[in-house]
Amino acid sequence: MRVFAWLLALAVSLAAVTAQGRSRPVWWQDAEIQAAHDGYILADHKDLPRLAGAGALFLDVRPGYEFADGHMPGAVSLEFDLGDRQELGAQKRKELLSLLGADTARPVVVYCRSFR
Repeated sequence: MRVFAWLLALAVSLAAVTAQGRSRPVWWQDAEIQAAHDGYILADHKDLPRLAGAGALFLDVRPGYEFADGHMPGAVSLEFDLGDRQELGAQKRKELLSLLGADTARPVVVYCRSFR
C-alpha cells in the first residue's frame, strides 16, 4: 500500500521564529533532509488550507487526554508512544489501517506537540 504521509510540526517555536522575521526555525532544514530520506515531507501552518482542500486525513498522535482538550477540526486520534517508533503492535496497526481507508493516494497529516 502506498500512502503519502505528511508530518506537520505545530510548535510554538515556529510561531516565535516566524515572528522574529525568519520563515522557518533553525532545525527545519535538517528535519527536511531526514524526512526526504524517510519518505515523507514536512508541512507547516501555511500548508493547512491546501491539505484540507485535498481531503487529507489529520491524524493526531498525542495522548488521548491532549486530544480531548483540543485538536484540529476534523482530526482523528490515534495515540502513539515511544514504543511505536520501531514497530506498531497488531491492534494499533489495525486501527491505523482502518483510519487510512482504501484511498492510498489520500494525503495523511500526522501531528503531535513535540515533533518527535
